[in-house]
Amino acid sequence: MAYPFPRKCSIKYKYSITILPFLVISYLLILLCVGIFYWHSLSLSAKRQKATLLTTASTILDEDLRQFTLDSGIFLYKSDTQNALWQTPLENTDFMNDIFYYSSLNSAFLNNLYLVTADGSVLSSQGQISDPAIYGAVLSMLDDIRAEVHQKHGLVHLSVYTKRSDILLISREVYLWTGDADTTGKIYLGTLIGELNTDRFEQFLSTGDECYSFAIIGENNEVLLNLTPLTAKNLQLLSETGQGTFLEQRFQTSNRSLYQDHLQLLLLSNETLIYRSAYTALFFQVIIATISIGAIFASVSYVSVRIAQEFQFFIQKLEHTSIIDDEAFIHMDTADEFVTLSKVYNRMLARIHKLSDNIHQQKLLTKDAQIENLQAQINPHFLYNTLNCISGLIDLGRTQECKKAISALANIERMSLKGEPFCTLEKDLSYIRQYTFIQQLRFENKLQFLIDIPEELQRFIIPKLVLQPLIENAVLHGTAAVNRKGIIGIFAAAKEDILSISIKDNGPGFPDAYLQDFSDSCADRPQNSYGLYNIDKRLKLYFGEHYGLLLANNPSTGACVTVRIPCCTKEELAKENARILYRKGAFDHEDIDC
Repeated sequence: MAYPFPRKCSIKYKYSITILPFLVISYLLILLCVGIFYWHSLSLSAKRQKATLLTTASTILDEDLRQFTLDSGIFLYKSDTQNALWQTPLENTDFMNDIFYYSSLNSAFLNNLYLVTADGSVLSSQGQISDPAIYGAVLSMLDDIRAEVHQKHGLVHLSVYTKRSDILLISREVYLWTGDADTTGKIYLGTLIGELNTDRFEQFLSTGDECYSFAIIGENNEVLLNLTPLTAKNLQLLSETGQGTFLEQRFQTSNRSLYQDHLQLLLLSNETLIYRSAYTALFFQVIIATISIGAIFASVSYVSVRIAQEFQFFIQKLEHTSIIDDEAFIHMDTADEFVTLSKVYNRMLARIHKLSDNIHQQKLLTKDAQIENLQAQINPHFLYNTLNCISGLIDLGRTQECKKAISALANIERMSLKGEPFCTLEKDLSYIRQYTFIQQLRFENKLQFLIDIPEELQRFIIPKLVLQPLIENAVLHGTAAVNRKGIIGIFAAAKEDILSISIKDNGPGFPDAYLQDFSDSCADRPQNSYGLYNIDKRLKLYFGEHYGLLLANNPSTGACVTVRIPCCTKEELAKENARILYRKGAFDHEDIDC
């Protein structure tokens, strides 16, 4: 890679070039300010458009409602209409022809107009209705709205016909006033019912923009006219909260009270669509910013990338160095300060390796001495107990069994004195069977051994003379202390790379104080547990403090001693030993040149 400046220059000069990120920050701040200004302008424009649409639509709608209130009031309360409606039965229906003189009572505003008199007659512009179907439909409309219309006491009422949600009714009652109090001085003459021409409403409430739509809300949050893409249920919920998300889009509402104070004109704005252009602009701004920042960084990449690589090289070496070998040393091909730093680091690493190797050798010698000392303490103890067993057989005159017992003892002692300190679990079990043979000769039919270890676990290695002392302890302190037949079981399992071998008996078990004493004593030997302590100490010296013996009592009766060691085969042990030998001989030189 070509350098824009001489290679033999200081790191201080290289890092002076990093002033360029300040230019990037300045550019991003400017871009952010532009984005915020654009977003604010779009939001302000949307608010103004909402206000304009809402004002225009509410003005037209208010004018229609006022006109209907005025025209219907004049028509219903003029003398001809009042006199005709006062007659019983109704004879004069010619007054209905006058509705054509009122702009809000003709077909431009209403699809149909009916007048239901107090005696149940139904009138329209064509006169009295005699068709049973039309007559019944009008009376059904009146029954549907009678209670709400009556509460208005002659004022205009706008509602939805519940039997047909597509019909919007505008109605009012007509009275003959007698001059007395408002609630008592009136005589009911009839009810004017009109079916609104919803096409006209949709025409002037149509915004021509899919971002905005209108709805008319009545009393009790009832949706009278819904020109929005939402359902009436969702629209009611949205009118209460003011904003919400439906159909994976964000909506917001604005409302305004109409001429009839119980009515509200609701403007629904689709915020997702309104700000879609802003999101698109923001996306392109991000792309432009990315390209611009990439161009800025490309202008200084020849300087910064090499420095970053050199630092990263050092960091990776430090993070991934677990052992000191040839790969741990740093070799630089530049001529700057990193070369001096790598030389200092390599010399320090070589000294650390030499010191750690000496310490490691001392620890190995100390560990071997401790293990041999513990092994020497176990062997005489085992030999003493076995000879006592053979002596008992001699006293009983069982010479053949004595010969077999002595042969088994010889095999066990040969195994303990010769060979490597480790053997496979399969081989160790062969010696365990010889030991159990000796014990069964001594106790005859009073002692039974059960061995249940899967074959796939017998390939793992264990330290020699670990299981035999534990079985001996189970015989002497477990099954020998009960009058019934003694049973000792040997079981094994592997979980999460840990091999667990359990020796269980049906004896009296461990006292609680003994279990607590053994678990609390990490450095000091517990009372009356010399053999168990030696085995636990050996295992910890071999494998670490996380391994060793676990003592517990069985749920029913008897004791359980579990050996916990790592799962390891002969092949894995050989590889580990080879790695240790390589570490000991690979770096015997004093200085490392880079």
